[in-house]
Amino acid sequence: MKNNVQFQFRGEIFKHNKFKDKIISYQQEGTKQVSATKKISFFKDGPIITIEGVSLGSCFDILSKLNIPADPKFVTKKSFDKIVRDLQIPDSEGIYLIDTGIRKQIITTKNLINSISKVLYDTILADKNSDMFSMRLARSKTIKMQLLSLKNSYPLAATFVGIHDSLNPNTALSDKIPNYRQYPGYFQGLKFAGNFTTLAIEMLLKQNSAPYFFKEKDLKIWNTNNYEITNKISEEEFIAFKKKIMINISAE
Repeated sequence: MKNNVQFQFRGEIFKHNKFKDKIISYQQEGTKQVSATKKISFFKDGPIITIEGVSLGSCFDILSKLNIPADPKFVTKKSFDKIVRDLQIPDSEGIYLIDTGIRKQIITTKNLINSISKVLYDTILADKNSDMFSMRLARSKTIKMQLLSLKNSYPLAATFVGIHDSLNPNTALSDKIPNYRQYPGYFQGLKFAGNFTTLAIEMLLKQNSAPYFFKEKDLKIWNTNNYEITNKISEEEFIAFKKKIMINISAE
């Protein structure tokens, strides 16, 4: 989808920062936003980050609180460990959700503190050469992180992925996600949360079919199990198929 709003990434703001010789009020550094009408405005640099319900402010708020100079060479992956520990995040394996309000991702990790700190690091230093995950985070207005489990388990994570519909390419943060479709929990999560459109698409693919609105690129990003798609169903058939799924689930 084409976006008419262009963003400078945080890495670029660092690169062109005129105040590298001293600690500055990061709130004075805005991200330039150019609208479709070419109107330029500046806003307090985001995204606004919330972890376990506690707002940390914007990316630059965090750097300011940590007394880190406005120069990327002073920002390391360990810079954010203390602020994460202070939120009582356990130093253990686990599963957590990242939610930007538009896109979501379930993260499994061997160490929650290291993983969350790395997300903060990658978001603040994101530039045009970063991966899709980091760029999408950097473009977001808000980032919320929520701890879901203290177990590092793909089958369990698959259930959360289904609940939050975060494998759906239209809502996923990354283009590189584990194949959670191989776990029954994924489909159970979709059912539990009522994500019936996604569930209908997944079930059609298993039957070597696809909905009427699928184009070649949709098949490529949805059909990770490489089913041989031999049929496309019409809009009426898709609506009826989804309705049948909903009826069957309600009868369970």
